[in-house]
Amino acid sequence: LNINEYQFNNNKKEVIFTENLKVDVQNYFKKYGNDLIFAVTPFNKISFGVSSKNERKNPFSIARGFVDEDEYVFVLNGTSANAIPKNIEIISKFGTYKLEFNVNEVENTFVVKRYVKLNKNKYDKSEYSDFVEFLNQIEKHDQTKVSFQS
Repeated sequence: LNINEYQFNNNKKEVIFTENLKVDVQNYFKKYGNDLIFAVTPFNKISFGVSSKNERKNPFSIARGFVDEDEYVFVLNGTSANAIPKNIEIISKFGTYKLEFNVNEVENTFVVKRYVKLNKNKYDKSEYSDFVEFLNQIEKHDQTKVSFQS
C-alpha cells in the first residue's frame, strides 16, 4: 500500500470528518485465468459483531447515529467488466445502506459509492432481530466482489 496523497478535514462545527486518499495497492486483485476478482469496498468495512441468538429481555438504543460515505475509484488499465453488480439500497427504521456501481469508459474507471446511515433512536426488544438482520445485510454487501477481464 502506497499513500500518494492524503487530505484530512475535521469540521468540528458540523461534526464532519473528511479524508481523501489516493493510494496504490499492489496485488489487490485475485487473478483466475483472464479474470481479475476484487472486493468493491477495500477499506472501512463494517463489522458489528452482534448476535440474535439470545432472546432480548430489555429494549435497546443506538446512542450515536452516524453517516459514513465512501467513494472508491478503480483505474481499469485496459480491463473490461464481466458483470457489474446491481445497485443495492436498503432502507429501514434503523438506517440506510446504499452501494452504487458505475463504469466510466471515458476515464477508464470503475467507481463504487457506499453510503451507510445508522439512526440514533430507542427501540423495543421485539425489534432487535430486525436490527441484527439490517446489520448483517450491510456486512454481507460490504463483501461484494466484482470480476473484470484482462
